Amino acid sequence: MLVNTTALHGSVIFKALMDQALYRLMVSNGDTSVTSKLNLTVNSHPLPLTASSKSVFGSVMSFSACIFIMIAFAFNPASIVVFLVKEKQREHNSKHQQLVSGVSLPGFWLSNYIWDMMMYVILFLAAIIMIKAFDISALAGNDCTVCTAATYPAVVLLFILFGFAIAPFTYVMSYFIREAASAQTYTIMPTSFLALCSWSFRSSWMLSVREAKT
Repeated sequence: MLVNTTALHGSVIFKALMDQALYRLMVSNGDTSVTSKLNLTVNSHPLPLTASSKSVFGSVMSFSACIFIMIAFAFNPASIVVFLVKEKQREHNSKHQQLVSGVSLPGFWLSNYIWDMMMYVILFLAAIIMIKAFDISALAGNDCTVCTAATYPAVVLLFILFGFAIAPFTYVMSYFIREAASAQTYTIMPTSFLALCSWSFRSSWMLSVREAKT
């Protein structure tokens, strides 16, 4: 936790310099003129990682990325529900004013849906671009033992379907919430829980597939 990784090879360099100092001390026998000419050089050529090691390493690295993606997408319905709840409160009551002014109920919900989808496009584009830019192997499908060429298109399709489905789901949830101040909390909690459950199911399924292949 909270490890400083700015100098990845610092410990190895320190060990090499310490070994070189001990080597000079033992070989020179106290002659300081010889120590500057003695150097200790070590070459390391480790074997490449196995497929199982790459799979485990990729799963660990993609875990934090998946958690942050889930948190980001959980805030999307929270930003939708607060306005819907506020529009039906007595202090605001703008929904009733719009309906009385002649706006049809399908037109009210359709306009909200179009606006929410336009806002979701920003989150959608940011997510798929960052997945490719940071090369998250479990989602981008690169250097992944259990991934195929269709992994990244499947992730993109999943994000698209999520955008179409989350807005109606949020509209239904807005009927069960009365206070706009607590609307975001009541929306983030179930969406985060559902996202965590689905991610756990996916992880267990991938582990079963990996064990079946081995």
